[in-house]
Amino acid sequence: NTKEIGHQTFLRSWGSRKLEDNWRRKNKDDNLEQDDDDTKVVKKDESQLLDPAYYLSQIPNTHNKLSSSNLSIRNSLYELGISFKEDIKNRDKSINYFKELIKRFPEDSNLDVVYFQLYLINKAEENNAEVNKIKNSLLADYPKSKITKYLFGQVDQKSSGQINYENAYDTFNNEKYEACISACNSGLSDGNQSEFEVKYLFLKAKSFGYLQRQDSMVNYLQQIIKDYPDDPIKRQADDIIALLSNSDLFNNQTFLYKPTDRHFICVLISTEDFKSSNLTVDLSGFNKRVFKRKNYKLINIEFEDHKMIIVKSFNGIKDSKAYIKALKKDNTTKKLLKKMKHKLFTIGKNNYGVLMDTKNLEGYLKFYSEYYN
Repeated sequence: NTKEIGHQTFLRSWGSRKLEDNWRRKNKDDNLEQDDDDTKVVKKDESQLLDPAYYLSQIPNTHNKLSSSNLSIRNSLYELGISFKEDIKNRDKSINYFKELIKRFPEDSNLDVVYFQLYLINKAEENNAEVNKIKNSLLADYPKSKITKYLFGQVDQKSSGQINYENAYDTFNNEKYEACISACNSGLSDGNQSEFEVKYLFLKAKSFGYLQRQDSMVNYLQQIIKDYPDDPIKRQADDIIALLSNSDLFNNQTFLYKPTDRHFICVLISTEDFKSSNLTVDLSGFNKRVFKRKNYKLINIEFEDHKMIIVKSFNGIKDSKAYIKALKKDNTTKKLLKKMKHKLFTIGKNNYGVLMDTKNLEGYLKFYSEYYN
């Protein structure tokens, strides 16, 4: 309430002090009757009035002295504002002192207290324009202040997106994996919850894992790796796939998206086109012409009833895609490939092994189209 905020304001300025006479005085034992030496002090000060050194000594010339001086000025302005508001009942003067404080110390971290006093004064004066102006300042500059929350009913609330995600996570922790997947689908369909998208995908992947639906789990993990390469969750997805790759639980017929693996370029053509063209020679010339500093090697293998020319090897997806881009721009190779029906793609070392074992070219090309293009 207002009394409590006033109490906190007092503590900020004066600290915790006992309720006693002369509480502002440094030496509490000195009372008014004991100030017999006042005339001597005045006489001493008067003797210094013509000495420039006396005035120079009062100027703060260090960082600490300047900070102390500013604090003293700030506190004085605030006390004057309070005095004119509460004791003298001169609201105009009070407003002037509070505004002077804001003007002189705009970076002060406790200005919300000053704005609070101005708010109370203008509210009492029914100055609605100024009240709204102060309200906007508090909401914009001090949204987390207790004063702002007290005045305008501001409370720390979780966003609906955060609440929905936490509900989905709770169902996962309660081992209700089907319900978790449904909650994730609902969250993913809400365009206003994009900040939680990668978390929903990861939660779905783990839920599918517990339901022994490995293909679905791998698909969502790979989507994370592809679409969120800079998100910390991507590293967790990498770790899970690496763990699966080295375990007996892993289906060795599954294509995996591993962008940092060693990659190959594959050109698949018919046996007839291979015999009637000089594609291998032209690719070798292309490598020397465009990638002369690289030591790319070419090999030819049989693949079903086709010939596959393989260029190897590349450090990852980025390098292999750059090669394909250059290959399609080169006039010689572009014209040659245009004349023949062919498949051109890049493939990771692990996926190459799966492709050679399964001969599932259609499955890989679908995977390639989804994750590489």
